[in-house]
Amino acid sequence: MLTARIKRKRIGLYVVKNQYLAIKGPLGNVTFRCDYEISNRKLFFPSKALANIFFNKTRSLIKGLLYGFFIELRTEGVGLKFMRFSTAPQLLSLSFGFSHTILYKMPAGIRFRCLKYRLLLFSNQITTLTKIAFRIKGYRPSDPYKGKGVKFITEVLKIKPGKQRQR
Repeated sequence: MLTARIKRKRIGLYVVKNQYLAIKGPLGNVTFRCDYEISNRKLFFPSKALANIFFNKTRSLIKGLLYGFFIELRTEGVGLKFMRFSTAPQLLSLSFGFSHTILYKMPAGIRFRCLKYRLLLFSNQITTLTKIAFRIKGYRPSDPYKGKGVKFITEVLKIKPGKQRQR
C-alpha cells in the first residue's frame, strides 16, 4: 500500500492480485485493471506512450477522488425542463416538449441537482459523467437554426442562417 497526502487529503494506492490497482480517497474507491506487469511495487511498461496513458488515467482518477467533477447542462426553449422525483431519488424526469416525459435512472455514484432549466451533475469519475451528460443531451440536441435544446453551460452555438427569400 502506498499512501500520500495531497492538500491535506489522504489517498491510498493498493495493488490487488498483481492485476488490479485500487485507489481510495475521500470521495470513494476506484478499482481498475492494470494490463501491465506489477511486481515488488514496480510497473513495467512496453513503451513510454503506454506509460503516459496509464499515468494520465490514474492522475484523473486521483483528482476525481479528491475533488470530484461537475458538469452542468441547461435547456433553452419553451417547455424544456429537468425534474427530480421525490419518491425515487435517483430518477430524473426530462420534460423536453414531447408528448411524454422521459424517465432516466441515474447510475450509482452520480449525484445530481435539478434547478428547473439547469442540471448539475457530480461524480468522482469523469468518463461516466461525460457519458451520462452526452446521453441526456442526445434526447434533445441543440437546434442549429434556433438554438433550442439541451446544451452544456460552456457551449457556444453558432446559429446557421435560414433560407433566404428571393426578391
